[in-house]
Amino acid sequence: MRKRAVMTVILLLVPWIISFFWTQARGEVRETRDEIEQAVMQENRGTDQSDMSAKMERVIRIDQGDKVLYRRLEDFLPGVVACQMPDEIDGGEYDPEVWKCQAIIARTYICNLMQRRTEIDEEELDLDYLGETKGLSVTDQTQTLRKLALAETSVKATEGIVMKENEQYILPMFHEMSAGRTRAGGEQFPYLSSVDSSFDTERDGYLQKFIFGKKEFAEKISRVTDAASVQPADLLSGVQMIKKDEAGYVDEIKIGTGTYTGDEVRYSLRLPSPCFQVEEDGDEIRVIVRGRGHGYGLSQSGADSLARKGWGYEEILSYYYKNITLIFE
Repeated sequence: MRKRAVMTVILLLVPWIISFFWTQARGEVRETRDEIEQAVMQENRGTDQSDMSAKMERVIRIDQGDKVLYRRLEDFLPGVVACQMPDEIDGGEYDPEVWKCQAIIARTYICNLMQRRTEIDEEELDLDYLGETKGLSVTDQTQTLRKLALAETSVKATEGIVMKENEQYILPMFHEMSAGRTRAGGEQFPYLSSVDSSFDTERDGYLQKFIFGKKEFAEKISRVTDAASVQPADLLSGVQMIKKDEAGYVDEIKIGTGTYTGDEVRYSLRLPSPCFQVEEDGDEIRVIVRGRGHGYGLSQSGADSLARKGWGYEEILSYYYKNITLIFE
């Protein structure tokens, strides 16, 4: 019994497995694609045939070894969205418009991966690429079910809506909370402009401080792949910020004799954001961090602030992703 419980917790930490159990419980998991098409036809009697075919186009394929199961994209999305949304913001619920934004983000990303394909293996869905997936746990079943219900509502409210730029699906990156301004995506991602998100600075947890002993700090930095080993004595030469982007995130930093990217330091020290400053204080190193997440695309915290001012999901998405079009497919 204990082994089964442990396995359940492990499975529920994976977004697409969450979605599998959610849709299975509702009878929405199919063993053949024909079953999916029949179910769609049953649900859409009397509707235009082109509308039905659009709903049947995208299917998630789950290889379980001994058999293959199928889920419609729209049935698959609630588990993904539930894992991508934080539990709370300032002790309360995120506005429903933010959940709708997240549903469109998740749908757009998967459609971006699929392009003209009608099926995709769940193994191809590297959902952490866009922003850090939180995962769900059975330790609080009420919270898990609540998030799944909110996610399902948001998916249904935005069914079929995706974001495109010049008729191409965008890569809709997102993060939990900016450092006060989002980051520009450069020429490769022109729709990821740097925009003001200063309302994030008023949120709980915006500013965090981490303290490391010099030995601990040096050991963690030394774990950066292909980097030279850092010794505590190397820190005597100081820590020098070489370059930050326009939003204040670290591009390059010199530590001792080595030069690192902000992301390398962030992951080696397990910081919540690459927007940070490093200070020496005797035998300790203090790291002051602003925001949570990589800083690109939609800020979930900022989106919540805009929603509470009366903005709808269309306005919010158009604010964080420039020159995009919301399209129903």
